[in-house]
Amino acid sequence: MAVSEKAASLVQRWLELDQDAASRAEVQAWLDAGDEATISRLLGRRLEFGTAGLRGRMGPGFNQMNSITVQQTTQGLVRYLQREIPERLQSGGVVIGAAALSGPPRVWPTTATAAMDPSAQSAARPHTVLSSSPPAQALTGGTTAQSLPAWPPPCL
Repeated sequence: MAVSEKAASLVQRWLELDQDAASRAEVQAWLDAGDEATISRLLGRRLEFGTAGLRGRMGPGFNQMNSITVQQTTQGLVRYLQREIPERLQSGGVVIGAAALSGPPRVWPTTATAAMDPSAQSAARPHTVLSSSPPAQALTGGTTAQSLPAWPPPCL
């Protein structure tokens, strides 16, 4: 069943970004089945920050949690911080944390990589990554680990 040009364009845009074979197959199956409602719901809008941060179901699409939405959100946040508080960002870096409620933090390497992107690094030089997995670990410069208490987390 065919979908609208808009839905086909959303799928194409997602498939250009997504490098996960299972996720790509799922999105392609939506297109092949003509599932315009799912395409629109999961690819046609963005996951939004709420009072608890960026939260959503894990899965493909711009409206779910996955490596793409985490990477794009991180890049946007770093650009915002570079523009609004460059001095504090330069001296303090960034802290990345998450609740480890559902197993290993699969998207944290994506978050750290996006935050330390060379195009952003000249102004940001983010250098602290905090994991809330017991015991909490701080990675300085992406290479050295040291134990830290899980609370309170360092702040900008």
